[in-house]
Amino acid sequence: MSASVHFTKAHAAPQSGSAGWAGKKEQASGKGISAQTEFRKAGLLDLPFIFNQIMDGCAEGAFTDRFLCGSGSVVLFRLLFVDLLPFGKLLGKRNHYDFHIFRNGRDEIGFAGLCSPRQNDELKDTVVISFFGIAPEYRGKGYGTKMMRCLIERLPADVRRIATFTATHTTSMKRLLAKTGFRQPVRQPEGFSDCKLRVFLLENPGLLKKPGLR
Repeated sequence: MSASVHFTKAHAAPQSGSAGWAGKKEQASGKGISAQTEFRKAGLLDLPFIFNQIMDGCAEGAFTDRFLCGSGSVVLFRLLFVDLLPFGKLLGKRNHYDFHIFRNGRDEIGFAGLCSPRQNDELKDTVVISFFGIAPEYRGKGYGTKMMRCLIERLPADVRRIATFTATHTTSMKRLLAKTGFRQPVRQPEGFSDCKLRVFLLENPGLLKKPGLR
């Protein structure tokens, strides 16, 4: 399968009252999930939002801390710049990340970065969610769950497995993954040997798809 992940056409998502990133119920006083939620491919103009979300996640321990040093932030900026270019996947041999933005009306509320490993037979036909985050002001309102379900709904039909990984202490992300069908395997797949990370897999994601979005 190609190292690039192409989603099917996006549609507006229906309302949902499901719990989200922090496992809390949607707050009545906060912004709710409207019918105008949208999941779209990211472009260069989204670089500042994605960069800041990843750096905040690194500081909170959700992502690797190697981006926190001076040279690390430069590496991250370069990675995002190249991968957000329309022809970015042609510029290098490393795995290319496809970044996508989740919006509610005009507000950017989250992002996801996916790749399909090129040189790992055990992860053949697997899409890896390498980055996934919700802006702090939108956590605990159901957006994380809705975003993950939108992502699963739009994956190509030939994807047989989705893999992602999280730090051992990020309980809110673990709850989100469990709610959307991911399970932790008995054995860590090849390529995820970092003992600080825990891998979660969703087998046969096509079985979860239904006409329209949930």
